[in-house]
This record gives sequence, structure tokens and C-alpha cells, in this order.
Amino acid sequence: MGQLRLGFIGIGNMATAIIGGAVKSGQFLASEIGIFDINEEKLKDFTSRGFAAFSSIKELVCACDAVLISVKPQNFPQVLPEIKEGMSSDKLLISIAAGITADIIKNGVGCDCKLVLAMPNTPLLLGCGATALSLIPPATQQDFDFAKKIFASAGVAAQISPDKMKEIIPVNGSSPAFFYYFAKTIIESAVKMGIDAETAKLLVAQTMLGSARMLMESDKTPQELIDMVCSPGGATLAGMKALDDNGFTTAIAAASEACVKRASELAAQNSMPTPAEKPATFAEKEARPQSDRPWYEESAFYQIYPIGFCGAPLQNDGVLQNRIGKVSSWISHMLDTGVDAIYFSPVFESDSHGYDTRDYSKIDCRLGTNQDFAKVCTDLHSKGIHVVIDGVFNHVGRGFWAFQDLLKNRQDSQYRDWFYIDFNRNGNFNDGLWYEGWEGHFELVKLNLDNPKVREHLFGCIRGWIDEFNIDGLRLDVAYMLNQNFMRELHVFVKGIRQDFFLLGEAIHGDYNRIVNDEMLDSCTNYECYKGIYSSLNDRNMFEIAHSLNRQFGPEQWTSYKGKHLFNFVDNHDVSRIASVLKDDRHLMPAYGLMFGMPGIPCVYYGSEWGATGEKIKGADDAPLRPCFDEPRENPLTQRIADFSYIRSHNLALCHGSYRQVYITNLQLVFEREYNGNRVLVAINADSQLHTTKVLPTSGKMFDLTRGDYIEFGGALTLAPYSCTFLRCD
Repeated sequence: MGQLRLGFIGIGNMATAIIGGAVKSGQFLASEIGIFDINEEKLKDFTSRGFAAFSSIKELVCACDAVLISVKPQNFPQVLPEIKEGMSSDKLLISIAAGITADIIKNGVGCDCKLVLAMPNTPLLLGCGATALSLIPPATQQDFDFAKKIFASAGVAAQISPDKMKEIIPVNGSSPAFFYYFAKTIIESAVKMGIDAETAKLLVAQTMLGSARMLMESDKTPQELIDMVCSPGGATLAGMKALDDNGFTTAIAAASEACVKRASELAAQNSMPTPAEKPATFAEKEARPQSDRPWYEESAFYQIYPIGFCGAPLQNDGVLQNRIGKVSSWISHMLDTGVDAIYFSPVFESDSHGYDTRDYSKIDCRLGTNQDFAKVCTDLHSKGIHVVIDGVFNHVGRGFWAFQDLLKNRQDSQYRDWFYIDFNRNGNFNDGLWYEGWEGHFELVKLNLDNPKVREHLFGCIRGWIDEFNIDGLRLDVAYMLNQNFMRELHVFVKGIRQDFFLLGEAIHGDYNRIVNDEMLDSCTNYECYKGIYSSLNDRNMFEIAHSLNRQFGPEQWTSYKGKHLFNFVDNHDVSRIASVLKDDRHLMPAYGLMFGMPGIPCVYYGSEWGATGEKIKGADDAPLRPCFDEPRENPLTQRIADFSYIRSHNLALCHGSYRQVYITNLQLVFEREYNGNRVLVAINADSQLHTTKVLPTSGKMFDLTRGDYIEFGGALTLAPYSCTFLRCD
């Protein structure tokens, strides 16, 4: 293989669009471009189209004259040292990461390399991008022209000064979101006035497209174009006045300033550590406070429903295919989202949805082999992510091997006592026998957990999972109705193998203390607060969630779960996604902030971190709740969830602290978490307006963990609209 003109590190959506434009325009041949990505399926796809794939970053850098770095800013601490291994001063680096400065890159690769910083935007995906480029010496004008040619093939490119790379972000990097927000608002207003949403979208989109062309192609200023539309005393002029009266220009200026400020913060966060400080793994990048508590009490979980996540057939087709390996390609996204534990919904061989198990010893063939899943678990553990899997022990599917033996051999089956059978009755499936199912679902056959041989079989399988996959815990399906003696024996069994083995139970109603105690489970799902979070926001009634939190964790002696770490969530595989439930999507950030701030263990359901939607429809299957996404996405919600997770993991008061309500109205809630003298206030504002609290029973200097700076606190707080603020009391 000869020297290549251009290499790409990371081939996500943006890089794929850049490559597509460069080849389609004729500026580059596929054979002149090298690629590296951790996703092997992507590499195979690009290789089949004539691109040169590399197994390491070092090999790619050595083989290419220029290298375009297309990874997330958070991954630069890992990528730059690998670039350094193949780097020489004559190579050109091009970076498209926001907040990553020239100094960070040059320090990371260990030389004063030739560099071009780029700020593209998402319309580049359609070949209509606008990219700002900055030439960093010793790069030459020839190097700049080379970089410009790459991005101009998918839109337009313009040069800016290196000291304005942060300031350009709201101009072209973030502004598509501003335009979409403006369009969304107009469309929603049209719908309220009785206009069909699709019609409104068509007209608004075309109007934006035409307006953009007029701005680009005419010689008139924006103000002159505005004047062309506004007739004296007309409707447009009245609308423009309303925009001004309601602070439109002020809001746009504030949004631009916020973008620049956040870019500066990211640049500071992503500064490369010195060699002595350099972490061994990404998970160790920021050391957490030392604690002797179990790992799961301080973790943030990420839930995946594997059959849906991997795009497997809904019914078991018997075809073996490694789909579970897809999880490994999402690990960097999980880390970026701030999680350090994963909960897998069922992974074992089943009839259809996973909760109808056929064989507890084999990974579902639709997902791959045991070896495939073991590799995924190894990949997760290597990045500091604990692994918890679903344990479905209350019932099995009709395809379960022992039940199949029973249907064949009937009274002579050695497994007849593994189930609750009546040979004198007939059941829904006309088997000539009746058996107990789960809550009227007779495709699910209830196991007799009082039978010692059933327990022996299940415990043997669990021991196998620990040995083969090195799992760190189990989530027990329908624990609210599971045999309690079984759970006691399970507790003794797994804690005897590993004291910090996590036992989580599904509890939908009732007293959680029945199953969460020193003899059974470490935690259970907090459905009471799940309902309270979305209901309080939708009904503009924060008193509902406050009541639940006070009842569960308040300072009074009679509260129910003080000291327990319940499992918190805003959605999961069984319920509508939070983005579909909330009446106002601006409540998404307060909802997640509340979940990370309240007592308990937070869990994010895959896709919901960027606002994916999905509704549970009575009588229909749950496939819309459990979709397949080709790759993860990131947006301001994702970043804010990562911020919340970081704040929680680095403040033990939020992991273990007591709960005390200090302020409440219909739309605001402020509570305090305290642990070993460390205090953090969590302040929620669900209103569309700024809100200043009345005097709170505390004052002094406080550190705003959300913004990263100190504030002087005189006993009252001013809360931004639709916000969640974390304040450390110093």
C-alpha cells in the first residue's frame, strides 16, 4: 500500500458525510483515503467500497499525509498519544472537535505539528455545510487550501482567525439548532391556530431555504431584506415588534454567549494531563472521592434491551448471528454520558422477547454465542463499567427444555415437579394439561422455586454466569412476586461468592422493605418516584414528588426507606419514554436533574439520553419502546446528563446523603443532601420564567457545581427557567 493522501480517525455521521463529499466531488479517490474506527462493521463496509482500513491509529497516521480527527472531545486524551506514535512534523492534522485547542493537540502529539482546526455543522450531512477553518502555523497556505478543499466539497468553507474558534461556534456550529428551534416554534404556533403540522413544516422549511438563498445571493444586508418584507403598519411589522418586546435579540445574544462560555469550559476540561498524571483508562480520568461503600451505591447505570438494541428478530428464528458485539461500539458513548454500570435486559436463549427463557446456559442465538457476550463483558470491564444482567426466575417460556420434556413425557417426566401442573385440566394452549402462568400470560410457565432441584439448576447457571461473564450483579424480574425463600437463599449464595455482588429487584408497588433488606435484595426499582417525577412536571405540581421523597427519605423517624439506595429511572423498557410522556420537552433536563439529585441509584435507558420517543400502547407489543438505533447520538440533553452524573459521582452527599426539603412551590423544589458534614442543595425550577426563592435557612459562599464557579448566597436563589442546579455548601 502506497502513501495515502488523507486518513480519518473515527467514521461517525460527520466523517462519513465529509468522506462522501470528498469522493463525490472528484477531489479524492476512495483508494487515496485511509480509515480507522473501533467499529469493525463500519471498517468492513468502507473496505468493501475501496477504502483502506487500518487496525490501529498509529498505522493509519504513518500511512497518510494528512489525518482528520473525528472523535468526541472527551476521547482526545486517549487518541492523541496513539497519534503521537506515528506522528512526524511534515504531516497535517485536521480536527473538527469543539473546545479542543491547538495547544491541547500539539502537547498531546508531542510536536509543533502542522494543524488546521475546523468547525463544521450538521447540514454538511446533506452536502450543504458551512465550515469555519483556522490555519495554525507551521501549517502553510497550501495546507489550508488542502483542508478547505475537503470541506468545500460538502458545502462552503471560510477562514477565521485562530483566536476566534470558540466565538465562531454560535455562528455556524450551533446555529442550525437555533434555526430549528425557531422553525419548531413557528410550526407549533401554526398548529395551535388550526393549521396542519405537515403543511406548516413544508412552508416553514421552504421559507427558510428561500430566505437563506436570498441572503446568500443578493447584495442586500439582512436589515434591507427585513424591510422588504415589512410593510408600514402591516402584520409582519407587528410580529417583529412582538419579537423585540419579548426579548428576541437579547435571547439570541445570550445563547451565543452561552455557547462560547461552554466551549471555554470544555477546553479547560479537556486539557491534556502531564505524563505523570495521565490516566491509565478513560474511566480513571477524574478520580472520585474515596469511599468504602458498595460500588453500586455510587454508580450510574445504563439500561439496554439487547434484542431491540441489536435489531434482532422479535421471534427466535434459530439463526446464530453476533449482534451483541454492537454494545462494544457504544462504550465510548456510555462513558461520555457519565455511566459506569450497565444493566442488560434478558440475554439468554428465549422464545421471543427474552422473558420467556428456553435455556439459562446459552446466550440467545439472535445475539451471538457465549463467547461473543463474554468479549462484550470484558470490553465493558476494561473501561470500568460493571455488568448486571436480568435474572428471569419466576417463569420460563414454553420452549424451555424441561417444559418440553414435560409436554412429551407428561406424568413420566422427571421435571413434572419443576412447574405447577394439573393433569386433570386443559389450558389455553390445548396441551391436555393445565399449568400456572404469569399473571394470565400462559406463554410464560411459572417455575416451582420451592423445588430444590429447580434451585440447584438456577444457582448452577448463575455460578456459570459469574465464572464465564464475570457479571457483577443480577436484576430479578418480577421480584415483587418472587418466592421470598428463594431470594434469601440466592442472597446467601451470591454474597458467598462475591460480597459486593449487586441484587436488584423489580418492584412496581407495595412496601419495598419486604424484599429490600439484609436477607434479600440490595435495591429495587422505585416506581413510586418514577411516576412522581413526570406527573409533577406535567401537572405543574412539585408537591407530588416532594411528598414521595419526604415519605421515603425525609428526616422524620417514620420515613420508609432512609438509608436505602433504591433504583431510580424516568423510563425503561416497559413504559413510555420520558420524551413522549412529558407535555413540555423543556422539562427533560429538570426530570433528569431530579433523578440524579434525589436519593438512590440513577439509571438511563438507551436512547432516552438524547430524547428518543416511544409510546406504550395498550394491546400492542412493546417493540416501539425497544428500538434499534444505528449509532448513539449526542445533543445538549446528553451533555447535561453527563454533567449531572459527574456531579453526583464526585459528591458523596448525592450518593449517600440524607434528604431534607428546604423550599417548595408548585413549580420549584429545593432540597438538601448531607453526608459526613458535606452538604449539597439541589434546586429544580420547572417554570418558563426566572424564579427567586424566598429566604432559605442557609447562607454564605456556595459553589455552583452546574456552572463551575462560586456564588455569594444571601439566603435566596435565582433559578433559571427549566433548570436543575447543584450547589455545594462551602
